[in-house]
Amino acid sequence: MNFVWFIFSIALSTLVLLLQEWRLLVYFQQEEYLHFRFLKWTVKNFISINIYVFVLASTFLIGAYFFSPPNTWLLFLRIITNVVIGVWVYVYIAKPKKIKLVYTPRLKRLLFVLILFTIGMKFTFDLIWGGGRDFNFLVVLPADVIFCLLCPLIVVLVDLMLSPVEISINRYYLRLAHEKIEKVAPFVIGITGSFGKTSTKEILAHILEGYKSVLATPKSYNTLMGVTKVINTSLQKGHEIFIVEMGAYRSGEIEDICKLVNPSVGIITAVGYQHLERFKTIENIAKAKFELMASLPKSGLAVFSADDAYTNNFINQLSSQSHVLISTLDHPNAQLVASNIKARENGIEFLVENKKIGERALFNTELLGYHNVQNILFASAVALSLGLGLRAISDRVKSLRPVTHRLQLIELPNGVNIIDDAYNSNPVGAKSALDALGLFAGRKILITPGLVELAEMQETENFKLGQYASKICDFVVLVDEKQTLSIYNGLVENKFEAQKVKTVSSIKEGIEFVNSIVHSGDTVLYLNDLPDVYSGKI
Repeated sequence: MNFVWFIFSIALSTLVLLLQEWRLLVYFQQEEYLHFRFLKWTVKNFISINIYVFVLASTFLIGAYFFSPPNTWLLFLRIITNVVIGVWVYVYIAKPKKIKLVYTPRLKRLLFVLILFTIGMKFTFDLIWGGGRDFNFLVVLPADVIFCLLCPLIVVLVDLMLSPVEISINRYYLRLAHEKIEKVAPFVIGITGSFGKTSTKEILAHILEGYKSVLATPKSYNTLMGVTKVINTSLQKGHEIFIVEMGAYRSGEIEDICKLVNPSVGIITAVGYQHLERFKTIENIAKAKFELMASLPKSGLAVFSADDAYTNNFINQLSSQSHVLISTLDHPNAQLVASNIKARENGIEFLVENKKIGERALFNTELLGYHNVQNILFASAVALSLGLGLRAISDRVKSLRPVTHRLQLIELPNGVNIIDDAYNSNPVGAKSALDALGLFAGRKILITPGLVELAEMQETENFKLGQYASKICDFVVLVDEKQTLSIYNGLVENKFEAQKVKTVSSIKEGIEFVNSIVHSGDTVLYLNDLPDVYSGKI
C-alpha cells in the first residue's frame, strides 16, 4: 500500500473529526462550558441527528467486508467516506448561526489543545492499533465513525484536562479585580432577578449618569468572570458608582460575585420561572436571588417589589438592612407607588408618589410594556436613596431609550412597526410584550419560537402564551413545530383560526414569510429568538 496515501487517509479522517469538534464548540460555549448540560444536549441532538452518518458508513463497511476487496480498495473507501462526511460537516459550519463562536482566550486555548490532542490520538490509533500500513480494516474504518460520534466526549475530556490551567488563570484575574475595586472603591449597586435586571440596570445607569460618574456592566456580563473582566478593563479611578448585573444558573454564583464587588445596595426585580430547568424549583431560584441581599452590609439598602409573592419572605430574612418597597398595585406597605398608568403605542405615562414624604411627579417614557413601570420604580428607589428628587428623576426618564432587543420599537419606512423583543424569554415579559402589541392599530402579527428553560412548566406556560396571543394577534408565526406545539394548542383552544397560524422551521424562514404578508400599518412582534442550542438543528 502506498504510504503517502495511507498518511493522507489518516490526515483526512483527523480533519473530519476536527471539523465535527469545531462545530460543537459554539454549543459548548453557549452552554457556558458546563459539561453535563453540554453532554445532555448532545445526546438529545447531536447523536440522534448524526446517527445516519453511522448507518451510511456502516453500509459501506459491511459491503466491503463481504466482498473482501484488497486493502487498497479499503483505503480509498475510507477516503471517500471521510470526504462525504467532511463536506457535509463543512456545509453545516458555513451556515450562519444566531450566536457565533466567540474566540475568547479560553476558547483559543481549548481549540489549540483540542487540535493537538485529536491529531495525536488519531495518528497514534491508526499507526499502532490500526495496523499501520497493513491497515486493519475491522479496526480503522469503524473507529473513524465511532470517533466522530464520540467527539462531544473528546471536547469535554480536553476541557477537563485544561481545568487546572483555567482555574489558575481565573484566580489571577480575580485577584487583579479584587485589588482594583479596592483601589477605586466605587459605590456598588447589585441587581438580580429572574427578569427585568438588564432593563433596570440600563434605566438606573441613565438616571444617575446625569449626576454621577457611573459604570454599569455592559450587555449580559453578569457572571463572575464577566464582572471580573469589566472591572479589569473598564473600571477607572473617578468612577463613583458601579452598577453590577448579577445572573445565576446555580446556587452560589451570585454570592461569589458579591464577594468580589461588595455591594451596598441590592435590587431583586422578580422571582419567576426562568431557568427553572436548571434550578429545579422556584424556591431554589428565590434562594439564589436572595444571596445578593444576604451579602449587603448592615448599613445597606435592599429594594424589592411589594407586589412579588416572595418579598415578605425576603424581608423576614434581612439582617437589619433598611429596605424600600415599590408597587404598581398601590400596595399599602410600599414607599414608592406608580398609579394612573396609561400605556400607549408610543410609550407610558404614570404618576409616581414617594409616600414617605408625600412627593409626587408625573413620569413619561418612550419605553413600551407595563413591566417597565416597575423597572423605572426600582431605579427611582435607588436614585432617591442617593439624594435625587422625584422631579429630577422624572426629567431623566423622559430621555430613556429602549434597550436593544427588549421591546425596542422600530418604525420601518414602509409604515410597518417592528417590536423587537428577541431577548424576552419569561412568561411575565411575554404577556407584557403582547399587551404592548395590543396597543397598536392595524394588524398585529406575532412571530415566536416560544419559551424555554421552564422545566415541567414549559408546556403549560407556552399553552397560556398561545391562549393570550389569540386575544390580541391577527396572525401568528410559530418557529419550530415541535417547540411551539403547546402554543398552537393554546391558540386552537381559544378558537383562533388555524389558517392564521403559520409554522416555519427557522427564524429566517419566519422573517421571510412575515415580509411576504405585511403591509403599511401592521405591527410585528418578535418574541424571543432562541439560541442555536434550542433549535434542534446541528
